[in-house]
Amino acid sequence: MVNSTEPLVALLTNARERLAKAERSVENLRLEVSLYEKALAAVSGGMAVRKQQVTTRKKRGLSDSWQDVLAWIGNQAPAPDTEQIWQFVENELLGIQRPTLRSQLSIYTGQGLLERAEGGYRVTETGRMAAKDGFERRAAKSANADDLDGL
Repeated sequence: MVNSTEPLVALLTNARERLAKAERSVENLRLEVSLYEKALAAVSGGMAVRKQQVTTRKKRGLSDSWQDVLAWIGNQAPAPDTEQIWQFVENELLGIQRPTLRSQLSIYTGQGLLERAEGGYRVTETGRMAAKDGFERRAAKSANADDLDGL
């Protein structure tokens, strides 16, 4: 029997992947515009080039839960696979649903926060910067656990 939510989950996942691709395209276009503006300024004898204002959607930062997920991934060796990451999410009660986990891992890979490696995921330097608070929380939690072990 097919779960009645599966088609919606598939559509949602597809839409998120297309959104991530579109966001990467916008970012590439911004870089291209910036390069052309610099080139034009250089060949026009240093005259100021008037920029057109582009209305953009402000990117939101990673939630605390996702910062914790990236921090956990970043502290694992070898690179954890989706199932291991799911076990972490469940154990930590982060409130992330399995389909959301899979689609966000794909999106974060496309955004350069994660990379595929060793059959799993590895956090990139960009991902480490984006999840800085999560890394600090994980380190503090680990230190507290070590203190309790010494009692």
